[in-house]
Amino acid sequence: MNIEPLDSGACSEILSATWTKGLTYDFRDNQFARKKDIEIEINFKAKRAGFGVVPCYGITCNKEGYMLVLIRMDKNMSNYLEENHPLSRQQIDNILWSLSSRLCQLHKANIIHNDLHPGNFMIGKGGEWNLIDLGFSLTNDENRRRHGDLDSKESDIYTFAAMMCEVITGCPLKLDNSDYPILPTGIPAEYRKIIEMCLDPEPNKRPKSVSLVCFFRAHMEEYS
Repeated sequence: MNIEPLDSGACSEILSATWTKGLTYDFRDNQFARKKDIEIEINFKAKRAGFGVVPCYGITCNKEGYMLVLIRMDKNMSNYLEENHPLSRQQIDNILWSLSSRLCQLHKANIIHNDLHPGNFMIGKGGEWNLIDLGFSLTNDENRRRHGDLDSKESDIYTFAAMMCEVITGCPLKLDNSDYPILPTGIPAEYRKIIEMCLDPEPNKRPKSVSLVCFFRAHMEEYS
C-alpha cells in the first residue's frame, strides 16, 4: 500500500510502498524467478547479497508485472550532488571510497556491474552508499562468452572515472566531437591523475578497483 513513484531509469521505475502483508519465501535457489526479464537480477541480488548492493528482500507482483522488493534508500548520487555541491574534500573522498569499495566487492566476486552511473549509486538514511540495478550485470566469464571484451571490469573503471569527475566538479563528464572525454579545469592534480588513468584508451592500462580503494582509503585515514 501507499505506492508512490520515486525515480525512473531507462528500463524500470522505482516506487516506494509500505509492506502490509503477504507470503515470504527463501528465493536464493532462484525457484521463484520465473520471468526472464528479472531472472538475472534476482540471481545476483539473492546470491550476491552483501557485495556492495542494496539489500533485496524478494519479489512481488501486481497486474503490470513483477517487481523487486528492496530496502528503501534516501536518494541517488545525482540528487545528492544537486543538494549538497560543492562538497568538502572529506565528503568527496568518502563518496569515492564508498563507490570504489562497492565496485571492488563486485569485481572480487567476478561480477561486472555494466551500468554504472550516478542514478545507480544511492545513499541511505544512515549515510551508507550502495549500488543498485544489477539488471545488466554479468559474471566476467559470461561476459566473455557473450561480448568478448566489449563490456568488462575495465569498462566499469571507465564509468567510475566519469562519476568521480561529477563528484568533484558537480557536472557530468563531457565528450568532444571524437567522443573523447574532456576534463574540466579545477580538478586537483592527484584526482586528475586517477581520472586520466581510469579513462586510458587501452583498457588493460586502467587501474584495478582494488587500487582505487587503496587510494581513497589512504585519504580517509587522514581524517581519522
